[in-house]
Amino acid sequence: MNDKSKKNYQDKNFLKKMQNQKTLQEKKKHDESIIDEIENIKNIKYTSQKVNEIQKKIFNIKKEIKNLNLRHQANIENFEKNLGIELLNIKNEYLKRFFLDFFPVLDLLDSVIYTVKKENMLKDPIIEGIVLTRILLLKCLFKFGLKKIEVSKNSCFEHKKHEINNHLDGKDKDSYIVHNVVKPGYFFNNEILRKVRVNVVT
Repeated sequence: MNDKSKKNYQDKNFLKKMQNQKTLQEKKKHDESIIDEIENIKNIKYTSQKVNEIQKKIFNIKKEIKNLNLRHQANIENFEKNLGIELLNIKNEYLKRFFLDFFPVLDLLDSVIYTVKKENMLKDPIIEGIVLTRILLLKCLFKFGLKKIEVSKNSCFEHKKHEINNHLDGKDKDSYIVHNVVKPGYFFNNEILRKVRVNVVT
């Protein structure tokens, strides 16, 4: 092989070698690019999972906050309701005590009126004033919820509502019949504060 041919051969080899090297570099770059892309996809997938987890946590936190708010609101409403009931019970208890303390005053007025009726003194201005005072006092008490137990003459005696003052002789010995009222009875909030004192015919 002459020098020229040898040089051409070497040049070709060099070019081939350079070309191969370039191809290898390009392949390497391509491979690296693919690896990078795979890593990116992995990262995106990982990030997407993280985002989903965070969104789920946010949703659960919001749900918990909503439940806490609802429970808090329910607790406030229950507290207000219970407080209202408690205050009403306290008010009713004080009214009940007031009524019970006031019954002797009414009894005293009734006793005075009963006595003057027997003496025919109802037209006396002082007695008229006492009668009017009793009427006004009862109206005032009724406004606060006190109610009178109504009893009609010749009605049957009831243990829940009536209290016997005296037994009167009568024809029907088997049944108790109300003859007349001695002291009126009252109730408040469906609770009997004082039974009606009556004379009964037996």
